Amino acid sequence: MASDDPALLRLFLRDSLFYVEADVLPELIELVDQAYHSRELGEEDLEKLAATYCGLAAHEEASVRASAIEHLGLLRGWARDQRLPITTTEKEAIHELVVVLIHLEDEDLEVAKAARKALSHLAPEVKWWAHSNKFSLHFALHQAAKHLSKTFSKGILRSAALSCTQPSANRLPAVSRVAALLLGHLAFRDASFIRNQDMASYGTWLEEMQQHEEEELRQTGRSCLNIMQRAYRHRKKGRVQRFLRRLLHCVHREPYPKDFLSCMPEHPE
Repeated sequence: MASDDPALLRLFLRDSLFYVEADVLPELIELVDQAYHSRELGEEDLEKLAATYCGLAAHEEASVRASAIEHLGLLRGWARDQRLPITTTEKEAIHELVVVLIHLEDEDLEVAKAARKALSHLAPEVKWWAHSNKFSLHFALHQAAKHLSKTFSKGILRSAALSCTQPSANRLPAVSRVAALLLGHLAFRDASFIRNQDMASYGTWLEEMQQHEEEELRQTGRSCLNIMQRAYRHRKKGRVQRFLRRLLHCVHREPYPKDFLSCMPEHPE
């Protein structure tokens, strides 16, 4: 019987996530999580389940997004604790991180809380907290950009940056806004991943954002476009100019672009 085979049971439960009603998805995700937490869990199972959670993170129902993001973090944290082989490719690893990062200020508070907790499992190196009871999106994205630029190759970083410009399946303004902020922080940190042919894509996306009905999103689009254009100009000036700019950046310790401080003033004191 299929129920006597743990592998078949896990496969059946995971596949059922794609066709059940949204109101039972969080409970089903919990069952899937329990079924997968076994030392017999294969590397391929881990990757497929993580990819499933990433897909559900864009669900239109907030409860489903929160549950998927929470269990993505728990899955990776559990695999690390069990010292299971980590076979996640650079592309998959950065995709999981971006999925979590762009939901750090989801329109639903529970989703945002789940993303903040998942981030601590996926990337413990990202010290996103400024105080035990205080969260700063700027500080989180600044630390994340530093971690991503140090950890991943330029090609993978470029792919992740371009993926930020793709509209989320749920098309939430808050998700688009944080994706733009993440893109701006990446460029401000190190714009060497930007290729000449990419600026048109970034510019088109950010210009369209400036036409949105929400003022906050329009302001973010303007600020991020300024940051991207300035970072791109500095990147083209050559190695000596880039070195001097980075040296001045270290001396002045400017953690965030001033454009961000004007469009989103909250940041660690």
